[in-house]
Amino acid sequence: MEKNAGFHVGERPCYFCCSQTTPCGACPVRKLQKDPSLSECSSVQFHSQLHCAFDLTAHRTALSDGTPVYLGLARPHMYLNEEKEALEERIEHDELTGALTRPAFCRQTSKLLKSHPETEYTIVRTDIYGLRMINDLFQSQAGDALLHDFYESVLKHLKPGDTCGRFYADSFCICTSMDREEILDFMEQLQHDMDHYPLAFHISLYFGICPVYDRNMPPYQLADFAKMALQKARTSYSQPYSIFNEEFRQQITREQTLIQSMEPSLKNGDFVPYFQPFFDIRTKSIVGAEVLVRWNHPIYGMISPASFIPVFEKNDFIIQLDQYIWEEAARLLWRRKKEGRKRIPFSVNVSRAHIFDEDFEPFLLGLMEKYELDPGAFGLELTESVYVESQDTMAEAVARLQKKGFRFLMDDFGSGYSSLSVLKDCPMDVLKIDMTFVRDILESPRSQIILSEIIHMMHRLNLPMIAEGVENPEQTKLLKNWDCNTVQGYYFARPMPAEAFEKLIDETQR
Repeated sequence: MEKNAGFHVGERPCYFCCSQTTPCGACPVRKLQKDPSLSECSSVQFHSQLHCAFDLTAHRTALSDGTPVYLGLARPHMYLNEEKEALEERIEHDELTGALTRPAFCRQTSKLLKSHPETEYTIVRTDIYGLRMINDLFQSQAGDALLHDFYESVLKHLKPGDTCGRFYADSFCICTSMDREEILDFMEQLQHDMDHYPLAFHISLYFGICPVYDRNMPPYQLADFAKMALQKARTSYSQPYSIFNEEFRQQITREQTLIQSMEPSLKNGDFVPYFQPFFDIRTKSIVGAEVLVRWNHPIYGMISPASFIPVFEKNDFIIQLDQYIWEEAARLLWRRKKEGRKRIPFSVNVSRAHIFDEDFEPFLLGLMEKYELDPGAFGLELTESVYVESQDTMAEAVARLQKKGFRFLMDDFGSGYSSLSVLKDCPMDVLKIDMTFVRDILESPRSQIILSEIIHMMHRLNLPMIAEGVENPEQTKLLKNWDCNTVQGYYFARPMPAEAFEKLIDETQR
């Protein structure tokens, strides 16, 4: 569909064969777009991963308000097996830039590696950050021109014999005989060209580098490794490139294994709620608990959140997982109520993804209604860093949910750079003091002064607090002397499964 129609141009017909949302030069949608006199257009596209051809047909129509709509149909192209190679050869170059297509790049690179067995080669993947935004701001013609000029810039800096292909959209792949220093210089020169490109938009480049360490490995696999490095480079603040190595491959492979098994594990009940209690420091009675999650993975066994939470936050599966864990916790509270057993308030961790999820508030309210719970017994923990990064949005969401009875806890208070500023405007109901303060108080007089003053300040502000990470009796004694009334840490209890947690509640009730 055209811009403003709800989808990107070429998303439906193009993504199938090209794995891209920006249409390539051979896309029938692009041809319809360029020639308003046409109402229908067809082309034969070779699917590089399925290794077969499809007839793509795009038809122009319109919505009731006149918005242009392009409907695409993909059908298997009927050809003899011996036609396959001829078809691949015919689709040799990308129509927009002139770069090699992905299949052509892989073929030519394979020949290059075999014909120069003594030469060391490196695969480099690169993309242009913000191309979609450029298309939105300056129209697709500006994006097309940028892709063409970028490819010309790449060619200008390559060595004779090097190969370069455009895989899709803004993703280019290079096989080069340049050494490490030459590659670093090559990346700087490309960024320099983009810095001086005549477009009122800052163009940033990222690179993934994979040395060709195995000549028997197909180029597409080496290109995938370079793409893994590229994905890591996008999250780095220190340099715009990352180099693939075996350790990195193992990490990525593990992440992919986690991603592939996350939904089956959710259906199989492999994710397990764990509970770490809050204690009254004087009576040692349980006054609350934080709801956590552990994963009894079918391959890796029981793994901690540090292994999978960052992965799930990137792909937004964290929302689905947290909703499942929160419902398990709510069900536990509901069951204990029906059985006439003691209940304590819980708190759950809330990420940025939840706050920006339009279903977050309805889900919470539905959970309270379904299990007959008071929102005040279901605290929501936000880290200081998450709150600060989107403070206006967070403050609005917090205020709205507080009016409905939910309590908010500021987790890891003191670990960020804006703690005093947050404290001044903080709408939180409880502060959880970061464990780094508690960990150092026995060895660092300075930490003792800071922590004792924070506790004193919390009392003056009438803000309840919880000290995290209490691990020994000496720390407990100091916190007790400073009137920090609530604590959480291994000295009192480690995170535990529901059965052990309920047993602990029942024992402390006697």
